[in-house]
Amino acid sequence: MALTSHEVEDRVIEILSTQGFTLLFRAVTPEQLAEYVNEVETSERLVILTEEISLVDSFLFPHRSHIKTLQLNRELVKSNENLISAVHDAMRQPLVEKRQFGKTVARPSWIAVTGSSSSPGISTVALNIATEIATVRPCAVVDGDNRNHDLHIFLGTRKEGETVLNPSLSYLGIIDDRDREKLNITNTKTCVIDVGAMPRIDENMMTDRRIFTRETLDRIFESKQLVYTTQPDHRAQLELESFLDFAGTELSGHHISFVINRVGGSQRQKSIIKSLRNRIGDKPTFLIPRDDALLDRAQGRFAAACEVGARSRVRKTLQEISVYLSNSI
Repeated sequence: MALTSHEVEDRVIEILSTQGFTLLFRAVTPEQLAEYVNEVETSERLVILTEEISLVDSFLFPHRSHIKTLQLNRELVKSNENLISAVHDAMRQPLVEKRQFGKTVARPSWIAVTGSSSSPGISTVALNIATEIATVRPCAVVDGDNRNHDLHIFLGTRKEGETVLNPSLSYLGIIDDRDREKLNITNTKTCVIDVGAMPRIDENMMTDRRIFTRETLDRIFESKQLVYTTQPDHRAQLELESFLDFAGTELSGHHISFVINRVGGSQRQKSIIKSLRNRIGDKPTFLIPRDDALLDRAQGRFAAACEVGARSRVRKTLQEISVYLSNSI
């Protein structure tokens, strides 16, 4: 709710509560409401009640089609029946259609880095791939993970906007529409985009209206190159199975490579890696050895692996991945 009168708000809440409605948020300013709308993670039908609809609409995004806005006036508030009827009309479920991602033109110079949900090191892989590519061509590392937004912590830079890290490497944090526009017009650089973990893959995935699902899928379908990062554990195996099925039907035109991160020498891990590689088949697959000390040292210096361990096995594997991706662009 975003009403100027607390008395009116209390009356509206009292009326609608008797009809099974639940108050989720009371906003004092349009900015507060916009922040709530962008952060709420639900596909349930919601209605925003306000007196100044123009102020609210300017902050809303069209993809949140399950969220409706109703402008209240004196006549609606005076009559219980009219108020209830107007809210029900506003909340009528819109037609849900499968999004036509297949029509998206994938950009050859965009590399999306995603992976399993078990913290396999997606941000670390994205940062280091971008750093290696930047040694041979201009490159931007992009934080497109709208659930975590932690890539800036690795770099010691600000969270949003563009930051020049060196003459060949820049960072872009995607926070608002201005940042999204910067990404869309970045045509002169290779972009390595950290999109975070793959959303849960199920029958509702393509109609999910939550912002983190929508934007993750947008970046994946817009990127010609896709790096799926996982680690050798049983949970990752199950998610890889789902991803491969999804990729077979929805990503047939994309170049997909796989990174198995934090590889150790235990017999259990060797068995899991063998199973993963058998399932991946002949697709490009890279194994990054586990070296927590090296990566901790890199993060402590806001640096990439190449800056603290130029001759390490981790750096060598990251170079191999970057060369493969560069040659595929």
